[in-house]
Amino acid sequence: MAPESLPGTTDRRVAGLLTLLAENATIIISGARIAKEIGVSRSTVWRWVERLRGLGVKVKGQPASGYFLEQVPDILTPNMLKQRLKGSLFGKRIYHFFKTDSTNRVALELGHAGEPEGAVVLAEEQTAGRGRAGRVWSSERAAGIYVTLLLRPKLAPVQAPLLTMMAGLSAHAAVEAVTGLAVDLKWPNDLIIRGKKVGG
Repeated sequence: MAPESLPGTTDRRVAGLLTLLAENATIIISGARIAKEIGVSRSTVWRWVERLRGLGVKVKGQPASGYFLEQVPDILTPNMLKQRLKGSLFGKRIYHFFKTDSTNRVALELGHAGEPEGAVVLAEEQTAGRGRAGRVWSSERAAGIYVTLLLRPKLAPVQAPLLTMMAGLSAHAAVEAVTGLAVDLKWPNDLIIRGKKVGG
């Protein structure tokens, strides 16, 4: 299934607008240039800028000049993520949502529908996120990275818990490498920094 055909996913052109603004964060970009680069009319650019504002993205408009970001948003668009996942199993198919109930549910349905391994389901906000044992997982907008990766490992079901442990160890190593902070790992996959859970 193509990412843009799944109901609720972010229109690739809206994501393109956000990426363009983020990559030129200190520059005013004319509506005409934006329209040309993402392939829409100038009136559509205005509507989509309003939509981004409604999602909390701080886009400033200058009369007769164009648009710029007052603050680079903490949003991972498919375009931004693809650049960082280039050459890996992941990133060929990214399903991005500004809001969904649960990335796990979406990925499970995609898996049942035959989606290939490596698909990424990413949301800026979840309304029904779930942790282990059915616990509620708080997933407020721009307060975390809510992502599910679709894997099809050649493992016996009894070995599946190994994936959770591997994910925990990998996330632990990645967070320490990128931030330089000391991270504790509470088994199987909770990341703890200064006594507070930051991921899992």
